[in-house]
Amino acid sequence: MIIPWNTDAPIYHFPWATLGLIAANTAVLGWLFASDFDERQVENLLLVYGQGLHPLQWVTSAFIHAGIGHLVGNMMFLWPFGLVVEGKLGWWKFLLVYFGLGIVQNAAEQSMSFWFSDGSSCGASAIIFGIMTMALVWAPENEMNCVGWFWFRPFAFDIRILWLALLFIGEQILLVTLTGFRVSSALFHALGALLGFGLGLVMLKMGWVDCEGWDLLSVMTGRHLRRRSEKSVRHRSVDDTEDDAPDSEEQSVVTPEQHRERAFLPLCRLLDAGKGSAAMTLYQKTLHLCESWELPEKQLLQFAELLCGEKRWSDAVPLLEDYLKRFQKRQIPVRLRLAQILVEQQQRPTYASRILADLPQSGLGPKEEKLRTSLEQKARKLIDDGVLELEGRAW
Repeated sequence: MIIPWNTDAPIYHFPWATLGLIAANTAVLGWLFASDFDERQVENLLLVYGQGLHPLQWVTSAFIHAGIGHLVGNMMFLWPFGLVVEGKLGWWKFLLVYFGLGIVQNAAEQSMSFWFSDGSSCGASAIIFGIMTMALVWAPENEMNCVGWFWFRPFAFDIRILWLALLFIGEQILLVTLTGFRVSSALFHALGALLGFGLGLVMLKMGWVDCEGWDLLSVMTGRHLRRRSEKSVRHRSVDDTEDDAPDSEEQSVVTPEQHRERAFLPLCRLLDAGKGSAAMTLYQKTLHLCESWELPEKQLLQFAELLCGEKRWSDAVPLLEDYLKRFQKRQIPVRLRLAQILVEQQQRPTYASRILADLPQSGLGPKEEKLRTSLEQKARKLIDDGVLELEGRAW
């Protein structure tokens, strides 16, 4: 048994929709358990076979599960793969993809039922297989953190999304082949995977999703290595007599500098688009991979102000501190901005006082002098009131 639970794929959007869908599916099953529905009423919510087309069932059946085990199994896989896909699309686009896959899949399934016996189906399995293949197309080289069980003993491991998705999809294709392509849940899972694969490719080719050059097509053709090899050629001197072709073993090792270069342009795009939360996710992931990343002055200030605009004070403070440590041009407004956050948002008056103390005694404009005086007064009042704080830096 394998349970994927997290990924190192870039997550630019918090998975609100994925969490909401998990909650909705859980709530529906709880509601059915707690309600006095008879079998006929519940059957009207399922995807019924052999009785014509019922568009409402194309939506409702995706939220009905046969029991707790069925629900838990589906939601365990909706979470990690939804995390990847919604992380690239955002919540409302992800919901369009989710319901679009469900409606098309269930419409096709119910249409096929004209040629086989009566019955019904329910659950979000086919949709989740579609989401899984979209993650395969968009982030094949990224890893999924998993927990496995062998002889009742759990163990943790990481596996590329490509191989994990192929493992589960291949299992369904094998079952379909062994059963002679008879109508079964495996057949519909495979159909959902096929729909997700097609949709993922279309969205990729139309430029509706940014995979940073690490999508399946780029990986298969080696284009994801082009930026790395071009950088290698650019940095060689005219006297270099080494072979221009980069060594394949060297290409497979991604240095911290390459991690930073790969992340810089996507970070700039996120900053220009005003997506501070997504930019911070990418920034923190890159820091985790390479430990340090000194942004240029323009992007550093833009990033800090964007986070302040989103009221992410704790994330903005280290960026402002970094600016004071490395740059001098806009020291006055940055010091005032940092001190204002420390006093008004974080109640750290002692640290704020040290920041303000390094401002010049003269040369401030009227507005700057007024803000400085106001912040000093507020800081003194907080200190007099006995506010305690953790130590901070003062550049």
